[in-house]
Amino acid sequence: MQLNFVLKSLNTSFNGLSKEEAQERLKKYGYNELKEKEKSSVIKERILDINPNAKVKEYCCFLNKENLNIILDEKVDYVIDAIDTIACKFELIKVCLDNGIDFISCMGMGNREDLTKIDITRLDKTNYDPVAKKLRELFRKENRMKDMTKVNVVFSSEIPKKQTVMLDKDGETLKDGLKRELK
Repeated sequence: MQLNFVLKSLNTSFNGLSKEEAQERLKKYGYNELKEKEKSSVIKERILDINPNAKVKEYCCFLNKENLNIILDEKVDYVIDAIDTIACKFELIKVCLDNGIDFISCMGMGNREDLTKIDITRLDKTNYDPVAKKLRELFRKENRMKDMTKVNVVFSSEIPKKQTVMLDKDGETLKDGLKRELK
């Protein structure tokens, strides 16, 4: 599925919704209040709301280098990356780039409340996002800077209200309360 098709289906553009349009949709549809369930199930439901004829293959597992070939074993048209672990997210992005698989990657959305700040852009155009910042560092480290311009992301330009996630030098998430020292 092409990005332009998705944007047209959602009646929006690459620049996102205007503040007024976001407010109108909020009045019309209400808040996105979801029951506690796996992200992949929620994404699948939303896709099927848009296109009931879509064929959605959901993988609710911890993706890593050892099982990443699951994407290559089945022919997929599009990948929606909602992985929380930076190292795994980076590996998935590289597999998609190296194999010509269209994808979009979700950046950090925690502790943000302003829906009008959510945007679709390229990885190299993000700001105020620690996940995107770490991914850019990993691309530089592997000397793949040009690839950053090929990575479409969903992110929020809103400054997080409170930082609750810390990343170690490898991009692994350190949960709240851990007293592990960053190296």
